[in-house]
Amino acid sequence: MIKLKYWVFGSAILLGGIVLAGCGTSGHPIASAPRHHSQAVSSTTSASPSTSSTTPSSGPVSSSTPGGLSSSAPASSTFQTERVTIQPSPSKITVQLEVPSGWKKQSWNAGDSAGFVWVNPLNSTEWVRLIFSGNVGGLQNNKGHYDVTSYVNNPGVQWRFVPSNKLSGQFTIPIGGIANPISSYTNLNKYVAYGYAEVITRPNPLGVEIDAVAPKNVAKVISTSVIIH
Repeated sequence: MIKLKYWVFGSAILLGGIVLAGCGTSGHPIASAPRHHSQAVSSTTSASPSTSSTTPSSGPVSSSTPGGLSSSAPASSTFQTERVTIQPSPSKITVQLEVPSGWKKQSWNAGDSAGFVWVNPLNSTEWVRLIFSGNVGGLQNNKGHYDVTSYVNNPGVQWRFVPSNKLSGQFTIPIGGIANPISSYTNLNKYVAYGYAEVITRPNPLGVEIDAVAPKNVAKVISTSVIIH
């Protein structure tokens, strides 16, 4: 009988210790907090990069390309279509091109050439020039054939594409190879110029040249948008 009492008493002590131990564990939730916090940080850093969007503005949008320098380019909705008639009826010739919205248009002429210039009002080193000339001698090569590569002969010009008839082509002019038409030719281009030129032979010979001096991704849009009809 005495042994049974001791066994019951010992069992009660053992059960009481277990209950106290359980209460002690639940009484310190902070001990498990660092582990939970660590999991939350790990989940955030391993997530895929989020994307964000901004409403296109009328000004340039900053962008950068891997391995390249940051540049500014307008969003697609910030270009406007410009149409210029450069030869009146009955032989009307119209030049169509895309120009960044808000750029200011002004007339331009020099010698036997005339045209228009569009200038970024926030940065006068960015501009587009449309010029045309009826100087037949300037449109021909030394063999007397119409040749767009003779028409555009700026220092360092590189032709990106010229068809076999040599009546049109896309080109680039390096930094410092073309004068700024709105600064009395005292400043040279600070960006590589991207351009398009065409020699029209009928009904009257006429050379048309478009130079886009702006960040590369802007200039390429302008120079490849040209339509002459």
